[in-house]
Formats: sequence, C-alpha cells, structure tokens
Amino acid sequence: GWAIDTNITNIKWYPAQAGAHCSGSVVSKGKLYQFVNAPCYQDRNWGSSFPLWWTWIVSNDFKNNPDTVLAVGGGRPKYFGTKFPLEGVSIGLKHKGIEYHFRPNDLDKVKVDINFGKWEVIAEHKNDRVEISAFAPKEKFLDLPFVSPDGGIFHDYETLTGVVNVKLYHRESNEWKLIDTLYSDLAGIEYGEPASSDKTAMKFFESYKHLQ
Repeated sequence: GWAIDTNITNIKWYPAQAGAHCSGSVVSKGKLYQFVNAPCYQDRNWGSSFPLWWTWIVSNDFKNNPDTVLAVGGGRPKYFGTKFPLEGVSIGLKHKGIEYHFRPNDLDKVKVDINFGKWEVIAEHKNDRVEISAFAPKEKFLDLPFVSPDGGIFHDYETLTGVVNVKLYHRESNEWKLIDTLYSDLAGIEYGEPASSDKTAMKFFESYKHLQ
C-alpha cells in the first residue's frame, strides 16, 4: 500500500507474482525433476534490518478455484528505528475476479495469532471479512538458519506443501454472510524470528508437536 515507499518501517515486502505459473527442470543430487505449468510465486523483500518476527502464507492452487490467489505477509517490524509494539499482517486475496485487501496501515482490523505451529488471521475492511487458518505437520517444514549482516542468527521455518483454509464474508444488513470457503493443500507457510542458538530452534520444534 501507500507505506511501501516510506521509511516508516525497517523492512518492506512486495508479492510481485503471487499468481504465476512456471515450467522448467531442476537437477538435484543427480536426479532430474521436470515441471509444466506448476504454481509459482515470487516476491521482493528489502530494508535495513530484519523484523522481530515475520510470517508468510501464500497459495494460488485452491481446489475448485484455479484463479484464486492469496498472499499474506507481515510480522513485527521496527517503526522509525524503534521497537514500537505494533504487529500484524497485510492480506491480498483475488477471488472470482475481485481483489480484496486488508492492511493495518489503512486502519483495517487485522487480528493475528501466529507463531511456529499456529497461523490464524482474521481481518476486516469496510464490508468484507476474511478468516485464514494455515497448518502443516512439523516434518514438512525446513529449518533455514541464516546470519544477518550484523551477525544475528535467524531461523526461518518454511514449507511449500501446507494446508490453508479461507472463509470470505460480506456484510449485509449488519450481518456477516459467508460468500465462499476456500481450501488449498499446496500452500507456502513460513515463520521466522531471531534465535540465540540452535537450541532455540529445537525448542520450537519440540513445542510444535503439542500444537498438532
């Protein structure tokens, strides 16, 4: 939205191709994998530092809704260089030719209950409402540790075969009417945050099994 070209936060995210499809081949450990018209996604992240935590939910492979696209991203960035306690996600949903967007910087109501093992989002924009729930077994996740330029260690837990359920509502006569229920079992789900050591990552994985 309008805040993307400002210096309000320390990091920016732009899903440039949330509804793309790709064809090609990949060679891994001597084995050739070929794919044709496979669901693809490409975004851009940039800024001065990583947020305190971040999350990501995407899919363009919804059952019985091949043209539907969902992109969710956000977390807890810094605001004007400080750790101001404000967190949330921005949501873009294209369904049956209509584009829906829900953004905290537009003062939309966005409620998140997100950590590794739980992705729940409820958002409202004017007369539209969306409820999103995502999940994957822990064995589907990759733990991608990396080091930031300032030496900090981050763990990024990511899967591309997650499950996401979406309920879309529209308000009529002050009541929420269910417009559609969407389901995908080919969703990208991600959660990342800094970790002081690999023991912290193991703690996340151990706690995750109690949430299933």
